[in-house]
Amino acid sequence: MWYRELVGWETGYVLLFARQLNYVGSLLLALGYVAATMLLCRAAAGGRITTALSAVGRTAFSNYLFQTVAATTIFYGHGLGLFGALSRLELLGIVLLIWAIQIPLSVAWLNRFRFGPVEWLWRTLTYGSRQQLRLES
Repeated sequence: MWYRELVGWETGYVLLFARQLNYVGSLLLALGYVAATMLLCRAAAGGRITTALSAVGRTAFSNYLFQTVAATTIFYGHGLGLFGALSRLELLGIVLLIWAIQIPLSVAWLNRFRFGPVEWLWRTLTYGSRQQLRLES
């Protein structure tokens, strides 16, 4: 941002040099997120947070499809048509709402079943035979 302000946001300079700095910054930010996540997982191993994150990870394909359907319904014309109409804070609220639905739903699902619904279908198709879905009690 400092460089962009320095060159008065001139497109040529921004595209030539400032954008390159963004790539480096993005890589460093991503590594910071990975490191913070790993430290959180190590510190809270076996706790409620890691159990919840594990459940979301084990149902990742199902959650991805849920997020896709939810987001297209919220943002595209066949739903609420809110694309480009919300502030960053409102978008953060939508993210938190989707997480508030997905995390407990993933945990509850895996308390009864071995896989997420789409993960079960994928395994059944991959192995060519119906996989056991319910947990044995």
